[in-house]
Amino acid sequence: MNKIESTIQKMKLNPDYEKYFFQNASKYQNLYVWLEPLYKENYFKPQEDMRIFLSFLETVSLQNKEEERSETTKILLDIVNAFFEYRKEHKSYDYYTDYSIVKILLNLSKENITLEHIDLIHMLLKDSGGSGLLNSEIEKIVLPMLIENGMIEYILKLLRVIFDYDIQDKGKSYQEREPLLEKYWLNSLLEKHSKSIVEMIDIAGLEILISILEQVIEEDEAAFNNVWIASIEDHPQNSFPERYDNQLISFTRDLLEYLDADKVKSFVENFLDAEHPIFKRLAFHTINNKYDVLKELFWNWFDAYKDTIDTTFKHELYKLLEDRNGKFSEDEFEKLIAWIESLDYSKYYSGEQLESITAYKKKEWLWSIKASSTEAEELYEKYNVVNSSELGHPGFDHWTSGWTLKTGYESPIEEKDVFCNKTVDEIIQEIKTFDPSKKAKERFTRDSDLIEGLANDLADCVKEDPSKYSLKMEKFIELDWTYKYHLIYGLTNAWNEKKKFEWGKVFEFILKILDEDFFASEEQYVLWLKGQIASLIEYGTKSDENAFDKKYLPQAKEIIFLLLKHKEEEQIEYDNDMSTYVLNSINGKALHALINYALRYGRLNSSQKIKWEDDIKEFFTKQLDENTEYSKSIFTILGDYLPNLKFLDKEWVNNNFNRIFPIENDDLWEIAISGYFLYSSTVYTDIYEQLKQYGHIEKALKFKFRSDPAKRKVIQHICIMYNSSKDNKTIFDVIESKDQESILELIRFMWQVDRKNITEEARTKIFILWQNIYELLREDASNSAQAIFSTLSKWFVFIDTIDDEILPYLTLTVKYTEKNHNSYFIIEEFERLVQNSPKNVGSLYVEMLTNDIFPTYKQEQIENTIELLYKLGENDSAKMICNLYRKKGIYFLNEISKKYES
Repeated sequence: MNKIESTIQKMKLNPDYEKYFFQNASKYQNLYVWLEPLYKENYFKPQEDMRIFLSFLETVSLQNKEEERSETTKILLDIVNAFFEYRKEHKSYDYYTDYSIVKILLNLSKENITLEHIDLIHMLLKDSGGSGLLNSEIEKIVLPMLIENGMIEYILKLLRVIFDYDIQDKGKSYQEREPLLEKYWLNSLLEKHSKSIVEMIDIAGLEILISILEQVIEEDEAAFNNVWIASIEDHPQNSFPERYDNQLISFTRDLLEYLDADKVKSFVENFLDAEHPIFKRLAFHTINNKYDVLKELFWNWFDAYKDTIDTTFKHELYKLLEDRNGKFSEDEFEKLIAWIESLDYSKYYSGEQLESITAYKKKEWLWSIKASSTEAEELYEKYNVVNSSELGHPGFDHWTSGWTLKTGYESPIEEKDVFCNKTVDEIIQEIKTFDPSKKAKERFTRDSDLIEGLANDLADCVKEDPSKYSLKMEKFIELDWTYKYHLIYGLTNAWNEKKKFEWGKVFEFILKILDEDFFASEEQYVLWLKGQIASLIEYGTKSDENAFDKKYLPQAKEIIFLLLKHKEEEQIEYDNDMSTYVLNSINGKALHALINYALRYGRLNSSQKIKWEDDIKEFFTKQLDENTEYSKSIFTILGDYLPNLKFLDKEWVNNNFNRIFPIENDDLWEIAISGYFLYSSTVYTDIYEQLKQYGHIEKALKFKFRSDPAKRKVIQHICIMYNSSKDNKTIFDVIESKDQESILELIRFMWQVDRKNITEEARTKIFILWQNIYELLREDASNSAQAIFSTLSKWFVFIDTIDDEILPYLTLTVKYTEKNHNSYFIIEEFERLVQNSPKNVGSLYVEMLTNDIFPTYKQEQIENTIELLYKLGENDSAKMICNLYRKKGIYFLNEISKKYES
């Protein structure tokens, strides 16, 4: 029996030795001599997790790549193929095994890699849901290897992998395609390799891409629309270039641009006949790119189909005309001008409006060709006299600024700038005469959608020029509530952008519509309008730098009190976030407006001791005695704005403190106390002391809050007061409670706050807390206590030297460090502490191992720590650590132990 056979026999009898062999074999040369004997002994049989063998097999494949041996290649290929066959039948997967098997395959010479292997890699990606390490290998190894070896057929096969996708729900009624490859790796792959792929795949690649486009369209005919893909060319209006749809179209465009015009001519001709607009858009872009060869296709299409031109492919057609008009003949200009002159919008507009919009539309198309046509330039000037409005982004029917893409209801206005530039009287007349039933609609668009779209357009117009509309507010009285709501919505948005308007006129309008019929109405837009009016006043008073004139405060208050008087009936399903509910409810918006009004009034009267008006104080005082559904909103506001109320009237808050926090009424107390702690980013010492004095902190520590964040914020305030030495007692009540979540929050928060600036004072305070936790829980072996000691691993960061006083605290911590998966903190800190405290670091490390905690991450830090233990004379503990790892079947410390024990 030779050495290899005897070693294999020993491995079969001793699993620990087997593990040791495979973990360390990768360090040696000529591993091929081991491969065949191991393979014959049924090692490397496929299974879900083959990690024990992978390092060995990868190293063999790399050594074989340097000096190939046919028998080694054959065995490796057999192992890979057997694994793939296994995975066909077993869909559960181990991402690391998949990743390594593919690496081993790709280390083989190219003639051993088949097209089926690409399909199998595709299968592994699908099974993983497109996540895991294999993503990176497509970009880093698979594709570069195929490109380098000119394996075109394989690249074509891989193209389907690259552009495979899943359909994912993005909401209740919205789905989107997500690439099978993770977005980062798809983007990286295309950024680095797109040019190389395009130069290799030729027409066969175009056919694959077209088939993918057709599949997407069959599943979703709304795909590739001109809102998500504003232009085929690269353009800032393509706000989401990383989306799957955009990536697919951009790559197809690049391929069409690269290929010879003669090769793509028949495809472009078919694109022009295709029903879906994305094909026409690609066709016009390609004709523009290769105009001299493909121009005949365009003019033939134009002669036959010019009457079908619509907005779905307008931009690419417009850009073709704009870019290539210098090459048009007189006859071609005549055709274009005749078509522009024939444009007819009488189906949608009438009278002066029809004349104005028609002039604007003709101007836009004439602009695209007038640089090369005197007749087009003269006509442009003619229509500019009729409508002198400046063209806004010619060639685009949708334009977004930054990230404010507007989605939702369909606009019936073909050119919003023209609509907005009309007089208020003209706009109101257009709204009054608007008949959605006579409008051409996209599929699934309802009449109500067009009404909503027109109202949205009105809001946008108001936002851009609020003064124009505020001076004519009375004109809007007779319009439907839909338009009144959007009028106020537009004014609110304008004010947020610090655009000025006539508040007096706006308040007169609001007061006029707030009649009994208004408050009796159950119409949805009336309800929304109540909230929007409140929001307008809130934003008009929230900041002194952007507040309406103080002379309008009486009208604002009158409106707010009308809204409060006619409050909505509510049935509040209170779970854990009343502040968010109140922020968005109609009643809540009125209460927010009232508080912000009061604060604006208070800042204007800041020299007064009492800074709010009697009627507002009386309103809140009366509400303190109520216990209704509405009270939930009131007490939320009182908690949220407590520091602001102290600014307005400190005496009122002090006198009513225990009514604001009604300790005997759990529901309202929880709402108010949660509102205060969750809304307050500052710890107010006076309020904290009152909360403590009247027993609210004590109750909060024992109370079962619906909201976990509320309890955490209470603990955080206690920690901050302890750190500032303003309350050195309550934090120990947290510890004495033995409440696991409270103590864990204390540990985490103190670590987060103090680790960035570790002072001696902070260390002292931390060690006092650590000692108290240790003394309280050292005899407690419950899961809760173990989790607490585990999380204390984070506090190792505060230690400079491990002395005998703190050693017992640390011993319990390392014993349970892995309970909450915190051992990596310990490993990191051991490396830092070993120089100053080698003996105790060794002792703690042994304690951790004897409790069956065997960290392997980060291996380099562990090796550094153990080597320093040897160097600093702690041979016994270092040797014990190495032996315990070995006994566990983990051998990465063997080289270090051999180095110092030989």
